[in-house]
Amino acid sequence: MGDHNLDEYRNFLSNAEQAASASYDKAVMTLAGGAFGLSFVFLKDFLGAAKPHGMWLLIMAWVLLALSIVCILVSILTGRWSLRKAISQLDQKRIHSEKPGAWFSLVTETLNVLAAVFFVGGVAFLAWFAITNVG
Repeated sequence: MGDHNLDEYRNFLSNAEQAASASYDKAVMTLAGGAFGLSFVFLKDFLGAAKPHGMWLLIMAWVLLALSIVCILVSILTGRWSLRKAISQLDQKRIHSEKPGAWFSLVTETLNVLAAVFFVGGVAFLAWFAITNVG
């Protein structure tokens, strides 16, 4: 492969990564928001006037889902900062001697992983709450 083809391939990979990142952020936000909504529907329509058991499970689910959303929102911000820093590093010809995006990129990656962990935990607690109240 010539250098021109490698540059095109690199641009393709970069664009694909950006699209995947945007899709991930949207998916976590949508799913976490939907899980919140589902929990309220379960409380209102399914349990009705019955006193729910294990409210702490529902509260844990809400906390974890909220943390998931917060992580994504902050990661979008730190992701933008990371891109700005990488552009600055490129302009100053320091992109090869420093981590692109500096510490912002590490923070963004960490927040994205935490968002997934909190989301899965929130869904697990929500399911536990639902199972506790269905029986």
